[in-house]
Amino acid sequence: MSTLSPTAKALLIFASLIVILAGIKAASTIMVPFFLSGFIAIACGPLILWMSKYRIPRWLSITLVILLIVVFGFMLAGLVGQSLAEFRENMPQYREKLSGEFTWVVNQLARFNIHVDKDLIVSYLDPGMAMSMVT
Repeated sequence: MSTLSPTAKALLIFASLIVILAGIKAASTIMVPFFLSGFIAIACGPLILWMSKYRIPRWLSITLVILLIVVFGFMLAGLVGQSLAEFRENMPQYREKLSGEFTWVVNQLARFNIHVDKDLIVSYLDPGMAMSMVT
């Protein structure tokens, strides 16, 4: 028979959830690759079974699926690289547009007697900073 009050039970459940979430956070470096590999295995399973149905040896079907994943990864990396290169080329235009928008915001705030240093805001939200974070 439980002698805990409802408040004590709620606090115990809350503390247990915090401990569980802290454990998940601490184990994330191990768990994320594990879950990712499990997801990839489950997603590729039907393709391997389909190849096995057409009498392709299992080792060959697994090899072909791995090659398909590698090719897809290289294509994705190329796409991301191209997007980053275009972003880097267009950064001066983004900086000009962002500066214009900040000028408008500062002017609108000045109408309400709120004085903000535009250069300070631009230094906080620089597109170059976003690029350095991405690369």
